[in-house]
Amino acid sequence: MRYGVFSVSMPEYEPFEALELLAALGYDGVEWRVTRDDGDMTRPMFWSGNRTSMAAEDLIAQADRLKARAKDLGLEMPSLATYIDCFGRSREDPEGGLKAVELHMQAAVSVGAKSLRIGAGQYAKEGPAYPEQVEAVRAQYSQVAHLAAQHGVRALIETHMGQLAPTVATALRILEGLDPAHVGIMWDPGNQVTEGREDYSMALEMAGEYLGEVHVKNAVYEPVGEVQGQIVWRTRQAPVQRGIANWPEIMAALKKIGYDGWFFFEDFSTDLPVEQRLKENLAWFRGLAG
Repeated sequence: MRYGVFSVSMPEYEPFEALELLAALGYDGVEWRVTRDDGDMTRPMFWSGNRTSMAAEDLIAQADRLKARAKDLGLEMPSLATYIDCFGRSREDPEGGLKAVELHMQAAVSVGAKSLRIGAGQYAKEGPAYPEQVEAVRAQYSQVAHLAAQHGVRALIETHMGQLAPTVATALRILEGLDPAHVGIMWDPGNQVTEGREDYSMALEMAGEYLGEVHVKNAVYEPVGEVQGQIVWRTRQAPVQRGIANWPEIMAALKKIGYDGWFFFEDFSTDLPVEQRLKENLAWFRGLAG
């Protein structure tokens, strides 16, 4: 098994600083946050002003330097976490298009990454019925798969709340019939605390060859009010060892199917300083792996 960090979870660090820290802590690699971030980097936060953020063009421009330093440090850059969907849409560019998808694939190739996150898109509650939305995305993802084959990369759908694929089962509904060499699933059981709880073994058995990588985070439930006598709950990010997602059970299920791929820590808890958080998470997971 290989352990890396999705750089979104270490917003205080510039990219080259992040490489130095991860190598010092004993990680195997990094998954870059690829998006244009116009937030205030003097006040870095996970999703705004995150100093590890790089737009696809910026990543391509720095690729040679990043590869050289990562090689010196013994680190890999096997995957990119982009913020575009299969239509090439993002917060910054709602139009996008396949040109945007291809640009991000070129960014992956530039640093030697074999995988990148290409989202299924948001579920539109006020839009067409879910089956119609899925059919549109299925058709689009077949074009993404074609581009991935051309570039020698693999497009991954993350199991993510609020999107068309919050579970492995719904991701497979989009990917069914496409070559798992070119598309796959970025499995995030921590996200599924919020939406899409599946039995871990069942999810992995369903995923089969489509399992691309595993994201590691956790969350807990907390009451936030009451509406018409019903308590309203929401999820709050929690330390990896202290949330609802049962990582010892998840690891056992992964070992059962012989998974030996990447885990990327995406820990948004703030109970501990980032360096201590990264160090303790890695030690715990290595213990779980045995």
